[in-house]
Amino acid sequence: MNLVDGAAYHKGFATWQATRDWQLTLQNARAAFEADLDKAGLDINLDLEVENHWDMIVCLLEEFKSKWQDKGMQILQPECEFIVDIPNSHHNDITLHWTEIIKHENATHWDYEEHWGMPTPEAISEGRVCSPHFKDMDEDCPCWQPHRLYGRADGIITQEGNIWLQEHKGTARLGDLFWGQWYLDIQLTAYVWAVWKTLGVKPKGVVLNAMYKPSEGMVNSWNAKRKEGTKKGQSEYIKLHRENFERSEQDCLRFEREFKQWADSWERSILTGSFPMSPLSGHCLNYNRKCDYFDLCVNHDQEEYTFEMWPRDLDYVDEARQKQLIQITGTPA
Repeated sequence: MNLVDGAAYHKGFATWQATRDWQLTLQNARAAFEADLDKAGLDINLDLEVENHWDMIVCLLEEFKSKWQDKGMQILQPECEFIVDIPNSHHNDITLHWTEIIKHENATHWDYEEHWGMPTPEAISEGRVCSPHFKDMDEDCPCWQPHRLYGRADGIITQEGNIWLQEHKGTARLGDLFWGQWYLDIQLTAYVWAVWKTLGVKPKGVVLNAMYKPSEGMVNSWNAKRKEGTKKGQSEYIKLHRENFERSEQDCLRFEREFKQWADSWERSILTGSFPMSPLSGHCLNYNRKCDYFDLCVNHDQEEYTFEMWPRDLDYVDEARQKQLIQITGTPA
């Protein structure tokens, strides 16, 4: 439900900032809410708790709307997508063009078959992926492409004469543990870098709107300790908290260097079939849910756990990649 909530109030924020039409804001947010409920297999007509979540979304939108005009903020552009080339990163892109190694049962010889598009998960895990250009780089091949950063920012605004990006984040906790994570957060830096490279003007940083929404368990615990007065619901605790996080030119250029290295390493993993676990604790439960690949790691990449994944709808990055592939080859993968 947290994912459903997030998609709905992001849609509402974008609509209100673009139109200032409150009824249209609620209409679009509700449409996104119901669409994601349907994808999740939840029946909106049967579950009262679902309606409580919708009430919280409305409260979040009302809180944001009531506090938007403070501090002289002005929206330049609401939610916007970008695609930016990483400088000096041209290479034969394995995610666009790959060769499948076809191993015969008698193992006396192998065949090779070229493909366009992303290598399949099965081919990667079984070590059947290699580059059509493994002997020499081929700058004449259409797969000779730069790494690209795809993203979607929640908005571009002005505040006190400076350009800022805007991001919305939901949280059940505030304080140093929440705010401290954003000083070096890679997403904020990436978005500032991308807008800088696209517009030619570097934003000063990111205005982060933290939509505080305590969990149901937290509210129940507070109510149990309440000695007098009526019990409160989750919606009564909702508040907007806002902090600015600056990004320097040095921060952005460091991101540019490191992103190329990360992208190179991702492609090496596809070619080698090696996807090591993160050495950092806590990653298995990022975003308050268990990682999709948890069972795979626990069972040491055993085949029966490899492909127990539900297919997902294409997101805006996938759609952009499909358009790029059509431009290169004339047909989608």
